[in-house]
Amino acid sequence: MLRALITLIVLAFLAPGPAFASGAGGNAGQPVTYGALSQSQRIAYIRALIEAGEDETAQRLLSASRFDEGDLGYAAATLQAMLYRRQGRLDEAEALLRRIVSERPGFGRVRLELADLLALRGNRDGAAYHLRILADASEDPGSRRRFEGFIDQLDTARPFTIGGFVSLAPSTNINNGSSSGTIMVAGLPFEIAPGGRAESGLGLRAGVNAAFTHRLGESLTAYAAGSAVLSEYSGSRFDTLTGDFRLGLRRRGLDHMLGVELIADRRLIAWQPTDHGLGGRLYARKALAPRLLLSGELQFVKRRYDFDPSLDTRTFSGKARLDWAYAPARSVHVEIGGEDESMPDRPHNSFTGGHVEIGTLQRLPLAISASFAVKAGMRDYEGVFPFMGEAREDRYVELRATFLKSNLAWQGFTPRLGLSYYVQKSNVALYDYDRLAADVTITKEF
Repeated sequence: MLRALITLIVLAFLAPGPAFASGAGGNAGQPVTYGALSQSQRIAYIRALIEAGEDETAQRLLSASRFDEGDLGYAAATLQAMLYRRQGRLDEAEALLRRIVSERPGFGRVRLELADLLALRGNRDGAAYHLRILADASEDPGSRRRFEGFIDQLDTARPFTIGGFVSLAPSTNINNGSSSGTIMVAGLPFEIAPGGRAESGLGLRAGVNAAFTHRLGESLTAYAAGSAVLSEYSGSRFDTLTGDFRLGLRRRGLDHMLGVELIADRRLIAWQPTDHGLGGRLYARKALAPRLLLSGELQFVKRRYDFDPSLDTRTFSGKARLDWAYAPARSVHVEIGGEDESMPDRPHNSFTGGHVEIGTLQRLPLAISASFAVKAGMRDYEGVFPFMGEAREDRYVELRATFLKSNLAWQGFTPRLGLSYYVQKSNVALYDYDRLAADVTITKEF
């Protein structure tokens, strides 16, 4: 049923329109041979043959014709992908559509054709990804609602999902990368032991996630989701295993979405249980105008430590984000957030903080998708830091970039490169440091 709905929209989009010039031209009542048609008229004629089921004739004309005016070559490639699909050559059809979308991300009709094909092949994650791009770039609320509805139907059509990833984990160390070999305590210099600065070396990070959704009504969905992430290094003292579980309800309206969930997590370091958290999260999203989306969340977590109850914390956090999709697969966002963490038994570790982030998603030449973000924040601590005579104050800046080449894939998997640089300035030398990290993740191509 869902695929049939998407197919109807695809056919409507692929009707002659501004993207690909159409019309046979000529004078009424006078027959016009195919050879006398312009390139745009030939595209329209071949499309009409395909819609009429004359695939052999359409393929013969398409193979014998040359299309080198403007973007008509992409129009011809789209028709070839449609013929591949009808011939059962789905791998070739998908590869061709992906290539067109990567080189011309603004071709919404082609992206919709790709989403329909991915849904046909059972790749609902991929279909939802491209439908989300179309929804975010929609010029009118009606189109956004239609694409959002397709995404909802994809979610309920696959009640159970599972996924995973593998990446190289960046080097870590015990003191979180302090750049200071010596710290000042009460005016006296203290050397950080070499073991305290020891690096773990590169490791392997792997994760698995699973989710189950169940529709309770036309706009209400219940879900349960869990994940586990392991960072494995040559020495077990640096190994970390984190698992989390979420149970929630999500309601979607015509132009908004509201959700609430319970969250729980457990962490092991060096294969020893260290802490666990329990809390809740409220999140929402609303379309303010075409291509303009406001989202936000509030979260509370109470964390308990197995080996030292004095480290137990209560954390409240919140953030709001505004996204503007000014073109398909191109957007900018601004985010503001705040956090309040309380550690009653150690007030010098309690803090209030905030941040501002600006980022963008771009399509670069050579079919490369890239995201860039810069984040600046602060944390002001409450109690006096031991031996310092004053409360700790941190200021930080983080730069992040992610790159993915969509046409570089093997068996549907694509490598993704992530780079980040974090610098923190603090009046406590131990927390004055910078960190440069890189990771390569193998991810399923959407």
